[in-house]
Amino acid sequence: MDLREVFLSHAAKYPAVQPEDMLKLCYQGEFGAGHLLQDTAAARQYLMEEYAAASEPGVLLEDVGGAFRLHLGAARRAGLSEDALWALFSAARPRGCEAGLLVRMDILRGLAAAEELPFTAEALRAAEARWKAADYPPMRHSAAFRTEYRPAYRVIDAEEARLVPLLCRIAADKPRVIAVDGRCGSGKTTVARLLSEILHAPVVHMDDFFLPPALRTAERLGEAGGNVHYERFAAEVLPGLSSGKAFSYRVFSCSRMDYDGAREIPAAPVRIVEGSYSSHPKFGRYADLTVFVTAGEETRLARIAARDGEKYLPAFREKWIPMEETAFAAFATESEADVRIVTDEYPEF
Repeated sequence: MDLREVFLSHAAKYPAVQPEDMLKLCYQGEFGAGHLLQDTAAARQYLMEEYAAASEPGVLLEDVGGAFRLHLGAARRAGLSEDALWALFSAARPRGCEAGLLVRMDILRGLAAAEELPFTAEALRAAEARWKAADYPPMRHSAAFRTEYRPAYRVIDAEEARLVPLLCRIAADKPRVIAVDGRCGSGKTTVARLLSEILHAPVVHMDDFFLPPALRTAERLGEAGGNVHYERFAAEVLPGLSSGKAFSYRVFSCSRMDYDGAREIPAAPVRIVEGSYSSHPKFGRYADLTVFVTAGEETRLARIAARDGEKYLPAFREKWIPMEETAFAAFATESEADVRIVTDEYPEF
């Protein structure tokens, strides 16, 4: 939704809303929740106490125009864990500026002047004046709003909001193995890292199964999904994943073009396999839940350049990306995934 739609939707949903509550909405959409994380121990303790007491059913996620309110009562109903809530909330990044806040307030003034809000333009001006005099600090909900709606939520960034449906699916299905596949530069590793933190789940990286030179024949590289050492993954990883016990596998370093030690995967209730080709049909349906992560080409190329350097972009454009796309098309990887995440679009729920 655009900002005007956000404000009108909020006013319709909460007819007892006061000017202070709409100004708070402006602040949250512009600056997010970073100001609440200065004392992380206290912030987590307060979140856990409020989560335990939350009874407001409501929607799970609410767009505030740049960020989302994650309602605690709905989150508890969906089965989201305390670790998941804290990871989503504590990932807030500093952002926003006073100029952006003033743009939002100007839209709000226009709606009040057009009598499209449940309060007068004069009441909004008075609330604004008080807020400006205090140099725009974080604002509490009005007493009327708290009494009528008993708000219990945390503001999370849009990047984390994209993961909430996946976390709800995990809470419901309780998978033992999760495969996170997707396009290079799409954000697979970031998704897997956050899941690992929330679920305390070790991660197997498909990058460790770079195809060694001896196998890089024209025939092998011409095979859909041939650009991964699927034989070694099947031999060294699949048995350990299915058992749930600790195991290790050799790591192939593409910079050395040789094996470089081993990665230990401890025993754990949940394991994650991350990287392109993690849903390769050669492995069968070993994962209980499959995720496909994607983003627009321009976004992905910019991320690759930032990560690996501009000089490697031609190789990605001309070689690695076409090979990935051939495999994704041949195996219907994206359409067959249980969950799809787009990391460069504003999420809609």
